[in-house]
Amino acid sequence: MSSILKLYFDRKKKKTKSFSVRSLAKKIGVSKSHLADILNGHSRLPVKLLQPILEALEVESERYLEFLSLTLEPEQAEILKLFLPNISELKTKTTISRKVKNRTGDAPYAHEIPHDRFLSNWLYPAILDLTLTKDYDGTSQYLARRLEISNVTTEIILRDLISMGHLKHEDGCWKKTNKKVKYAGASSLANLQHFHLQMLDKAKNLLLKESHPEAVKKRWVTSYFLVLADKTVEQAKPTLIQQIDQIAAGLSQEEGNNLYYLGIQLIPVSKP
Repeated sequence: MSSILKLYFDRKKKKTKSFSVRSLAKKIGVSKSHLADILNGHSRLPVKLLQPILEALEVESERYLEFLSLTLEPEQAEILKLFLPNISELKTKTTISRKVKNRTGDAPYAHEIPHDRFLSNWLYPAILDLTLTKDYDGTSQYLARRLEISNVTTEIILRDLISMGHLKHEDGCWKKTNKKVKYAGASSLANLQHFHLQMLDKAKNLLLKESHPEAVKKRWVTSYFLVLADKTVEQAKPTLIQQIDQIAAGLSQEEGNNLYYLGIQLIPVSKP
């Protein structure tokens, strides 16, 4: 749940420059440290704070029940989800309206999903590509287990991916579609930067956790320090993209059983 709340927090912060953990904490009546613990997943969000924080973060009202299920104890959440398919009044004025089949039945799910959410949260592309692994059994539980996240969070993201048109539920399985993600404009660049920061944090945590020689040898490919002119960097990008696309396509020809992230950036380490 913390990753989803953090996503909405970051979206609000981009819209309102003065928005911060301190200002949000003051608005909902908690300490800054307590709110930081909630956003970072160190503390559970109390039910009494659910509505104030969702309103402050401008979360879509039709998602309140989904967030409520995340704040309840597991047994209570399971009971709540039994009633979700029967709630037919959760409708908004939107261009996207579909019925999504999940393990609780045909649940109405109608609201507009901004593509910024896909670009700024690593779980969206990760879940999408994890459906391509050879041992994928078609269930949301498999995806949750492989990424070490809750089943509820996984199902929320699966529904979002369907509404975006990137995923379909067919023959009892979640399957990736051929729809491409379009990157354009300042908003996309900001979200891409946030995405790369998430992956760098994940890589750093992995490096610290798995530092034995075998793990280092398995991950390591190569690296370079390059003395380049700024214009050379821009000229080299199309060639790099083309070559990496070819490498990625070649590596992905055979079915795999694990998900890897391959990212390339040219990072200046000296000041102009």
